[in-house]
Amino acid sequence: MSQQNTFSPDLEAHFQQSVRIDKLQLLYRQSSHGVLGSLFAGVFWALIVWDSAKDSTRFDVSIWIAALAITSGLRLALFIAYRRVKPEGDEVLRWLAPYAITLLLSSAIWGIGSLMVIPSDSTLLLVVTYSFLVGLAGAALLAYGIYVWLTVLVVVLVLGPVVFVLVTKGTILATMLGIAGLWFFMTAMRGLAVHNAAVDESFRLAHELRRATQIAQWQAQTDGLTGLKNRGAFIDAADAVMKLLSRDQRNTAMLAIDVDGFKQINDRHGHAAGDTALVTIAEVFRSVLRRSDVCGRLGGDEFAVLLPNTPPEAAFRVAEKLLRCAQEEPMIFRGTTVEITLSIGVASGESGVEELLALADNAMYEAKRRGKNQIAERHTVNAEREIVDGVGPI
Repeated sequence: MSQQNTFSPDLEAHFQQSVRIDKLQLLYRQSSHGVLGSLFAGVFWALIVWDSAKDSTRFDVSIWIAALAITSGLRLALFIAYRRVKPEGDEVLRWLAPYAITLLLSSAIWGIGSLMVIPSDSTLLLVVTYSFLVGLAGAALLAYGIYVWLTVLVVVLVLGPVVFVLVTKGTILATMLGIAGLWFFMTAMRGLAVHNAAVDESFRLAHELRRATQIAQWQAQTDGLTGLKNRGAFIDAADAVMKLLSRDQRNTAMLAIDVDGFKQINDRHGHAAGDTALVTIAEVFRSVLRRSDVCGRLGGDEFAVLLPNTPPEAAFRVAEKLLRCAQEEPMIFRGTTVEITLSIGVASGESGVEELLALADNAMYEAKRRGKNQIAERHTVNAEREIVDGVGPI
Protein backbone atom coordinates (compact mmCIF):
# COMPACT_ATOMS: atom_id res chain seq x y z
CA MET A 1 0.00 0.00 0.00
CA SER A 2 1.32 3.47 -0.85
CA GLN A 3 2.35 5.61 2.06
CA GLN A 4 1.66 8.89 0.25
CA ASN A 5 0.04 10.56 3.25
CA THR A 6 3.26 10.26 5.25
CA PHE A 7 5.35 12.27 2.79
CA SER A 8 6.00 16.01 2.80
CA PRO A 9 4.35 18.13 0.07
CA ASP A 10 7.71 18.58 -1.68
CA LEU A 11 8.41 14.86 -1.69
CA GLU A 12 4.86 14.13 -2.81
CA ALA A 13 5.30 16.55 -5.73
CA HIS A 14 8.62 14.87 -6.56
CA PHE A 15 6.96 11.45 -6.70
CA GLN A 16 4.15 12.74 -8.91
CA GLN A 17 6.64 14.36 -11.26
CA SER A 18 8.67 11.15 -11.41
CA VAL A 19 5.54 9.14 -12.28
CA ARG A 20 4.71 11.54 -15.13
CA ILE A 21 8.25 11.19 -16.47
CA ASP A 22 8.11 7.37 -16.26
CA LYS A 23 4.78 7.26 -18.08
CA LEU A 24 5.95 9.48 -20.91
CA GLN A 25 9.14 7.45 -21.32
CA LEU A 26 7.02 4.29 -21.52
CA LEU A 27 4.72 5.99 -24.01
CA TYR A 28 7.61 6.73 -26.35
CA ARG A 29 8.96 3.18 -25.98
CA GLN A 30 5.75 1.28 -26.59
CA SER A 31 3.81 3.32 -29.14
CA SER A 32 6.20 3.84 -32.05
CA HIS A 33 4.74 0.81 -33.82
CA GLY A 34 1.35 2.56 -33.79
CA VAL A 35 2.59 5.08 -36.37
CA LEU A 36 3.22 2.42 -39.00
CA GLY A 37 0.05 0.59 -38.01
CA SER A 38 -2.01 3.72 -38.59
CA LEU A 39 -0.33 4.33 -41.94
CA PHE A 40 -0.82 0.74 -43.14
CA ALA A 41 -4.47 0.81 -42.05
CA GLY A 42 -4.88 4.07 -43.94
CA VAL A 43 -3.48 2.52 -47.12
CA PHE A 44 -5.87 -0.46 -46.84
CA TRP A 45 -8.84 1.81 -46.16
CA ALA A 46 -7.93 4.09 -49.07
CA LEU A 47 -7.71 1.11 -51.45
CA ILE A 48 -11.18 -0.06 -50.40
CA VAL A 49 -12.67 3.41 -50.92
CA TRP A 50 -10.70 3.92 -54.14
CA ASP A 51 -12.10 0.75 -55.67
CA SER A 52 -15.70 1.86 -55.31
CA ALA A 53 -15.36 5.64 -55.61
CA LYS A 54 -15.77 8.14 -58.42
CA ASP A 55 -12.94 10.22 -59.83
CA SER A 56 -13.69 13.21 -57.60
CA THR A 57 -13.70 11.00 -54.51
CA ARG A 58 -10.43 9.37 -55.58
CA PHE A 59 -8.82 12.80 -55.68
CA ASP A 60 -10.02 13.43 -52.11
CA VAL A 61 -8.68 10.02 -51.08
CA SER A 62 -5.29 10.93 -52.56
CA ILE A 63 -5.20 14.13 -50.52
CA TRP A 64 -6.30 12.23 -47.40
CA ILE A 65 -3.60 9.55 -47.70
CA ALA A 66 -0.99 12.24 -48.38
CA ALA A 67 -2.04 14.11 -45.22
CA LEU A 68 -1.89 10.89 -43.21
CA ALA A 69 1.55 10.11 -44.64
CA ILE A 70 2.83 13.58 -43.68
CA THR A 71 1.61 13.30 -40.09
CA SER A 72 3.00 9.77 -39.85
CA GLY A 73 6.36 11.07 -41.09
CA LEU A 74 6.31 13.83 -38.46
CA ARG A 75 5.57 11.31 -35.75
CA LEU A 76 8.33 8.96 -36.90
CA ALA A 77 10.78 11.89 -37.00
CA LEU A 78 9.74 12.75 -33.45
CA PHE A 79 10.43 9.20 -32.23
CA ILE A 80 13.82 9.17 -33.95
CA ALA A 81 14.75 12.55 -32.45
CA TYR A 82 13.67 11.37 -28.98
CA ARG A 83 15.82 8.25 -29.16
CA ARG A 84 18.76 10.26 -30.45
CA VAL A 85 18.55 12.91 -27.72
CA LYS A 86 17.71 10.44 -24.91
CA PRO A 87 16.33 13.09 -22.53
CA GLU A 88 16.43 12.46 -18.80
CA GLY A 89 14.67 13.87 -15.75
CA ASP A 90 12.39 16.86 -16.24
CA GLU A 91 13.68 17.27 -19.80
CA VAL A 92 11.51 14.28 -20.77
CA LEU A 93 8.32 16.26 -20.11
CA ARG A 94 9.20 18.76 -22.84
CA TRP A 95 8.55 15.98 -25.34
CA LEU A 96 4.91 15.57 -24.30
CA ALA A 97 3.52 18.54 -26.27
CA PRO A 98 4.96 17.54 -29.68
CA TYR A 99 3.87 13.94 -29.04
CA ALA A 100 0.30 15.00 -28.22
CA ILE A 101 0.05 17.48 -31.12
CA THR A 102 1.20 15.03 -33.80
CA LEU A 103 -0.94 12.22 -32.38
CA LEU A 104 -4.10 14.35 -32.18
CA LEU A 105 -3.50 15.66 -35.71
CA SER A 106 -3.25 12.10 -37.01
CA SER A 107 -6.41 11.15 -35.05
CA ALA A 108 -8.33 14.09 -36.55
CA ILE A 109 -7.28 13.06 -40.05
CA TRP A 110 -8.73 9.63 -39.37
CA GLY A 111 -11.89 10.62 -37.50
CA ILE A 112 -12.91 13.77 -39.37
CA GLY A 113 -10.99 13.46 -42.65
CA SER A 114 -12.21 9.95 -43.49
CA LEU A 115 -15.87 11.04 -43.21
CA MET A 116 -15.18 14.01 -45.49
CA VAL A 117 -13.78 11.65 -48.15
CA ILE A 118 -16.44 8.96 -48.42
CA PRO A 119 -19.71 9.70 -50.22
CA SER A 120 -22.48 10.68 -47.79
CA ASP A 121 -24.95 8.29 -49.44
CA SER A 122 -22.75 5.19 -49.17
CA THR A 123 -23.86 3.20 -46.14
CA LEU A 124 -21.45 0.40 -47.02
CA LEU A 125 -18.40 2.67 -47.00
CA LEU A 126 -19.65 4.28 -43.78
CA VAL A 127 -19.85 0.87 -42.07
CA VAL A 128 -16.43 -0.11 -43.43
CA THR A 129 -14.96 3.17 -42.19
CA TYR A 130 -16.67 2.66 -38.82
CA SER A 131 -15.02 -0.77 -38.53
CA PHE A 132 -11.59 0.70 -39.22
CA LEU A 133 -12.13 3.51 -36.70
CA VAL A 134 -13.28 1.12 -33.96
CA GLY A 135 -10.13 -0.92 -34.51
CA LEU A 136 -7.95 2.21 -34.34
CA ALA A 137 -9.71 3.32 -31.14
CA GLY A 138 -9.05 -0.07 -29.58
CA ALA A 139 -5.40 0.11 -30.60
CA ALA A 140 -5.20 3.61 -29.09
CA LEU A 141 -6.47 2.29 -25.76
CA LEU A 142 -3.61 -0.21 -25.69
CA ALA A 143 -0.89 2.10 -26.98
CA TYR A 144 -1.71 5.35 -25.16
CA GLY A 145 -3.78 4.15 -22.21
CA ILE A 146 -1.23 5.20 -19.57
CA TYR A 147 -2.12 8.84 -20.39
CA VAL A 148 -5.90 8.97 -19.80
CA TRP A 149 -6.56 12.52 -21.03
CA LEU A 150 -4.59 11.92 -24.21
CA THR A 151 -6.36 8.62 -24.87
CA VAL A 152 -9.78 10.22 -24.31
CA LEU A 153 -9.01 12.94 -26.84
CA VAL A 154 -7.76 10.38 -29.36
CA VAL A 155 -10.84 8.17 -29.03
CA VAL A 156 -13.17 11.18 -29.21
CA LEU A 157 -11.47 12.44 -32.37
CA VAL A 158 -11.43 8.99 -33.99
CA LEU A 159 -14.87 7.67 -32.98
CA GLY A 160 -16.84 10.80 -32.11
CA PRO A 161 -17.60 12.05 -35.64
CA VAL A 162 -18.63 8.66 -37.06
CA VAL A 163 -20.78 7.83 -34.01
CA PHE A 164 -22.54 11.18 -34.40
CA VAL A 165 -23.17 10.51 -38.10
CA LEU A 166 -24.52 7.02 -37.37
CA VAL A 167 -26.83 8.12 -34.57
CA THR A 168 -28.29 10.96 -36.65
CA LYS A 169 -28.62 8.95 -39.87
CA GLY A 170 -32.09 7.75 -38.89
CA THR A 171 -31.89 4.04 -39.72
CA ILE A 172 -32.14 1.36 -37.07
CA LEU A 173 -28.87 -0.29 -38.16
CA ALA A 174 -26.94 2.97 -38.13
CA THR A 175 -28.42 3.99 -34.78
CA MET A 176 -27.58 0.65 -33.17
CA LEU A 177 -24.03 0.86 -34.51
CA GLY A 178 -23.73 4.38 -33.09
CA ILE A 179 -25.05 3.27 -29.69
CA ALA A 180 -22.60 0.34 -29.74
CA GLY A 181 -19.81 2.83 -30.36
CA LEU A 182 -20.90 4.95 -27.40
CA TRP A 183 -21.09 1.85 -25.20
CA PHE A 184 -17.62 0.82 -26.31
CA PHE A 185 -16.31 4.27 -25.44
CA MET A 186 -17.87 4.34 -21.95
CA THR A 187 -16.77 0.83 -20.95
CA ALA A 188 -13.31 1.43 -22.36
CA MET A 189 -12.93 4.65 -20.36
CA ARG A 190 -13.91 2.83 -17.17
CA GLY A 191 -11.34 0.11 -17.73
CA LEU A 192 -8.80 2.71 -18.79
CA ALA A 193 -9.21 4.64 -15.52
CA VAL A 194 -8.65 1.50 -13.44
CA HIS A 195 -5.64 0.49 -15.53
CA ASN A 196 -4.12 3.97 -15.33
CA ALA A 197 -4.54 4.09 -11.54
CA ALA A 198 -2.74 0.76 -11.28
CA VAL A 199 0.10 1.99 -13.50
CA ASP A 200 0.46 5.16 -11.44
CA GLU A 201 0.56 3.15 -8.24
CA SER A 202 3.13 0.75 -9.67
CA PHE A 203 5.44 3.55 -10.78
CA ARG A 204 4.99 5.36 -7.48
CA LEU A 205 5.76 2.27 -5.42
CA ALA A 206 8.90 1.74 -7.49
CA HIS A 207 10.09 5.26 -6.64
CA GLU A 208 9.19 4.84 -2.97
CA LEU A 209 11.09 1.56 -2.84
CA ARG A 210 14.10 3.14 -4.57
CA ARG A 211 14.07 6.02 -2.08
CA ALA A 212 13.69 3.65 0.89
CA THR A 213 16.65 1.63 -0.42
CA GLN A 214 18.75 4.77 -0.76
CA ILE A 215 17.85 5.84 2.77
CA ALA A 216 18.70 2.39 4.12
CA GLN A 217 22.04 2.43 2.31
CA TRP A 218 22.76 5.93 3.61
CA GLN A 219 21.88 4.93 7.16
CA ALA A 220 24.08 1.83 6.92
CA GLN A 221 27.04 3.96 5.85
CA THR A 222 26.48 7.12 7.86
CA ASP A 223 26.98 8.10 11.47
CA GLY A 224 23.53 9.19 12.58
CA LEU A 225 24.75 11.98 14.86
CA THR A 226 27.30 13.82 12.72
CA GLY A 227 26.25 12.80 9.21
CA LEU A 228 29.82 11.68 8.47
CA LYS A 229 30.72 8.23 7.21
CA ASN A 230 30.79 5.52 9.85
CA ARG A 231 33.90 3.40 10.36
CA GLY A 232 33.02 0.71 7.83
CA ALA A 233 32.00 3.20 5.14
CA PHE A 234 35.12 5.29 5.79
CA ILE A 235 37.43 2.30 5.42
CA ASP A 236 35.69 1.22 2.21
CA ALA A 237 35.74 4.70 0.70
CA ALA A 238 39.36 5.35 1.72
CA ASP A 239 40.42 1.98 0.33
CA ALA A 240 38.70 2.73 -2.98
CA VAL A 241 40.42 6.12 -3.21
CA MET A 242 43.84 4.66 -2.38
CA LYS A 243 43.43 1.92 -4.97
CA LEU A 244 42.53 4.56 -7.52
CA LEU A 245 45.65 6.49 -6.56
CA SER A 246 47.83 3.40 -6.15
CA ARG A 247 50.59 4.92 -8.29
CA ASP A 248 50.78 8.03 -6.13
CA GLN A 249 50.34 6.78 -2.57
CA ARG A 250 53.38 8.80 -1.45
CA ASN A 251 51.13 11.85 -1.71
CA THR A 252 48.29 10.33 0.33
CA ALA A 253 47.93 11.35 3.97
CA MET A 254 45.76 10.21 6.87
CA LEU A 255 44.63 12.25 9.87
CA ALA A 256 43.53 10.61 13.12
CA ILE A 257 41.65 13.11 15.29
CA ASP A 258 40.49 12.89 18.88
CA VAL A 259 38.51 15.43 20.92
CA ASP A 260 40.49 16.40 24.01
CA GLY A 261 38.73 15.97 27.36
CA PHE A 262 35.57 14.54 25.80
CA LYS A 263 34.73 12.53 28.92
CA GLN A 264 35.01 15.69 31.03
CA ILE A 265 32.60 17.49 28.69
CA ASN A 266 30.08 14.68 29.17
CA ASP A 267 30.60 14.55 32.93
CA ARG A 268 30.41 18.32 33.43
CA HIS A 269 27.69 19.30 30.98
CA GLY A 270 25.88 16.07 30.18
CA HIS A 271 25.83 13.74 27.20
CA ALA A 272 23.79 16.22 25.17
CA ALA A 273 26.75 18.58 25.37
CA GLY A 274 29.05 15.80 24.20
CA ASP A 275 26.78 15.16 21.21
CA THR A 276 26.75 18.87 20.41
CA ALA A 277 30.55 18.93 20.57
CA LEU A 278 30.78 16.09 18.06
CA VAL A 279 28.34 17.82 15.71
CA THR A 280 30.34 21.06 16.04
CA ILE A 281 33.57 19.26 15.13
CA ALA A 282 31.86 17.65 12.13
CA GLU A 283 30.83 21.10 10.91
CA VAL A 284 34.44 22.27 11.26
CA PHE A 285 35.52 19.35 9.07
CA ARG A 286 32.98 20.25 6.40
CA SER A 287 34.11 23.87 6.35
CA VAL A 288 37.81 23.04 6.03
CA LEU A 289 38.11 19.85 4.01
CA ARG A 290 37.85 19.45 0.25
CA ARG A 291 35.08 17.49 -1.42
CA SER A 292 37.65 14.92 -2.52
CA ASP A 293 38.76 14.26 1.08
CA VAL A 294 37.23 11.27 2.86
CA CYS A 295 36.06 11.96 6.41
CA GLY A 296 34.50 9.62 8.95
CA ARG A 297 33.65 9.13 12.60
CA LEU A 298 35.32 5.94 13.75
CA GLY A 299 33.48 5.80 17.06
CA GLY A 300 33.11 7.84 20.24
CA ASP A 301 35.12 11.03 19.86
CA GLU A 302 37.53 9.62 17.27
CA PHE A 303 37.56 10.81 13.67
CA ALA A 304 39.71 10.11 10.62
CA VAL A 305 40.37 11.95 7.38
CA LEU A 306 42.02 10.66 4.22
CA LEU A 307 43.67 13.39 2.15
CA PRO A 308 44.32 12.15 -1.40
CA ASN A 309 46.94 13.88 -3.56
CA THR A 310 48.28 15.64 -0.47
CA PRO A 311 52.02 15.65 0.37
CA PRO A 312 53.07 15.57 4.05
CA GLU A 313 53.66 19.32 4.38
CA ALA A 314 50.22 20.10 2.93
CA ALA A 315 48.59 17.51 5.20
CA PHE A 316 50.24 19.17 8.19
CA ARG A 317 48.80 22.54 7.14
CA VAL A 318 45.32 20.99 6.92
CA ALA A 319 45.74 19.61 10.44
CA GLU A 320 46.83 23.06 11.64
CA LYS A 321 43.74 24.64 10.13
CA LEU A 322 41.45 22.07 11.77
CA LEU A 323 43.13 22.67 15.12
CA ARG A 324 42.81 26.43 14.76
CA CYS A 325 39.17 26.42 13.59
CA ALA A 326 38.13 24.18 16.50
CA GLN A 327 39.73 26.64 18.95
CA GLU A 328 38.36 29.76 17.28
CA GLU A 329 34.77 28.56 17.30
CA PRO A 330 34.00 27.35 20.84
CA MET A 331 30.73 25.55 21.40
CA ILE A 332 27.89 27.40 23.14
CA PHE A 333 25.78 24.93 25.09
CA ARG A 334 22.81 26.20 27.09
CA GLY A 335 24.44 29.57 27.52
CA THR A 336 27.80 28.13 28.56
CA THR A 337 30.93 28.41 26.43
CA VAL A 338 32.69 25.08 26.08
CA GLU A 339 36.14 25.15 24.53
CA ILE A 340 37.00 22.29 22.19
CA THR A 341 40.53 21.27 21.37
CA LEU A 342 41.84 18.43 19.26
CA SER A 343 44.77 16.09 19.18
CA ILE A 344 45.69 15.19 15.61
CA GLY A 345 48.00 12.55 14.23
CA VAL A 346 49.25 12.89 10.66
CA ALA A 347 50.57 9.90 8.73
CA SER A 348 51.69 9.57 5.14
CA GLY A 349 53.57 7.05 3.08
CA GLU A 350 53.16 3.92 1.00
CA SER A 351 50.76 1.84 3.09
CA GLY A 352 47.27 0.43 2.98
CA VAL A 353 44.31 2.14 4.64
CA GLU A 354 44.46 0.16 7.89
CA GLU A 355 48.24 0.53 8.17
CA LEU A 356 48.13 4.25 7.44
CA LEU A 357 45.28 4.70 9.92
CA ALA A 358 47.23 2.82 12.59
CA LEU A 359 50.24 5.09 12.02
CA ALA A 360 48.06 8.19 12.27
CA ASP A 361 46.44 6.80 15.40
CA ASN A 362 49.86 6.24 17.01
CA ALA A 363 50.84 9.80 16.10
CA MET A 364 47.59 11.11 17.59
CA TYR A 365 48.35 9.36 20.92
CA GLU A 366 51.84 10.87 20.74
CA ALA A 367 50.19 14.30 20.49
CA LYS A 368 48.07 13.52 23.55
CA ARG A 369 51.11 12.39 25.53
CA ARG A 370 52.80 15.69 24.68
CA GLY A 371 49.98 17.68 26.23
CA LYS A 372 47.01 17.56 23.81
CA ASN A 373 45.81 20.39 21.55
CA GLN A 374 48.61 19.71 19.09
CA ILE A 375 49.76 17.72 16.09
CA ALA A 376 52.19 14.84 15.76
CA GLU A 377 53.41 13.30 12.52
CA ARG A 378 54.53 9.86 11.47
CA HIS A 379 55.79 9.05 8.00
CA THR A 380 56.76 5.74 6.46
CA VAL A 381 59.53 5.64 3.90
CA ASN A 382 59.01 1.92 3.46
CA ALA A 383 57.63 -0.96 5.52
CA GLU A 384 60.82 -1.27 7.56
CA ARG A 385 61.64 2.33 8.44
CA GLU A 386 59.61 4.96 10.27
CA ILE A 387 60.28 8.62 11.00
CA VAL A 388 58.44 10.22 13.90
CA ASP A 389 58.29 13.90 14.69
CA GLY A 390 55.81 16.39 15.99
CA VAL A 391 55.05 19.91 17.16
CA GLY A 392 53.65 21.43 20.29
CA PRO A 393 50.44 23.43 20.67
CA ILE A 394 49.81 26.08 18.03
